[in-house]
Amino acid sequence: MATLAELLIQALESRLLAINFDIAASTVWVWDYLLTFQLERELVWTSKWNFIKVLFLLQRYLPLFDTAFLTLYHQNQRNADPGICHILYRAQAWGWLIGTISSEMLLTLRAWAVWHRPMFLTITLPILFTLAFGTCFVLNIIFDQYLQISPVPFPQFPGCFVTGASSFVSVNYMVALAWDTLVLILIMIPGIRAYYAGGSSTLMKTVYRDGVNYYLYLAALSILNVTAIQHFTPGSKFLMISMERVFHSVLASRVLLHIRHQATNNNWTVGLTDVQSNQVSDTTLFDKNSRARKTVSTLP
Repeated sequence: MATLAELLIQALESRLLAINFDIAASTVWVWDYLLTFQLERELVWTSKWNFIKVLFLLQRYLPLFDTAFLTLYHQNQRNADPGICHILYRAQAWGWLIGTISSEMLLTLRAWAVWHRPMFLTITLPILFTLAFGTCFVLNIIFDQYLQISPVPFPQFPGCFVTGASSFVSVNYMVALAWDTLVLILIMIPGIRAYYAGGSSTLMKTVYRDGVNYYLYLAALSILNVTAIQHFTPGSKFLMISMERVFHSVLASRVLLHIRHQATNNNWTVGLTDVQSNQVSDTTLFDKNSRARKTVSTLP
């Protein structure tokens, strides 16, 4: 049986590991922001306000608050008060959930647009989306009720001392993985059809390539998250949450920026990729290199 000293060392190691992962997640966000800042300034900042722009900016900048600020703030506290820690964890959890849902909505709008916005998907996707992520709201409440934060074992203990947490929160990441799988299928079906029909525009390649690559990243992170929450000690359960949170924002942002960038470079007009446009209409793209017309749906 482990001694008290061994348990304290284990708890301290878990906290330091969690801090390192959170710093890494914040670094990823800052680095990606620096890489894509010019595109965002050119393609988003100067555009008119509409739903897509609001959604983009919300999921783009929320990690600055819920990950870079809140997470690192409570992780670097000394002699942290359990009550304050609970408030910080609650704010962080809701920020993560709202931001992730916003990112998923942006990715879902892309899939819906690729299908030319049929009435069937226009009705079923919002219903399924509400059911799936409404479940996550309920699980967030359960997580908050079962989260146990105790007084720190010694004054210089870094961050909050988490001694218990519900594993039900892992269902959130299972739901996200299932939804990302659905979105991938919705992207791949018209992608395969376009490939066999001879479609080869740069924009089309960008849409389908990003759809597959981003799914693989998010799927891997979701699996790691579920594994950590289910099997790690309380202090290490949330190692991967910040990283997946940041990657949702980073990848969803790149979806819009990449599509819009390709459309701009090739002098194409694209409906929802143009965040200046409030209209939703099919657009005929003209590929100057192949001189072939390709009709695709508007893309967010």
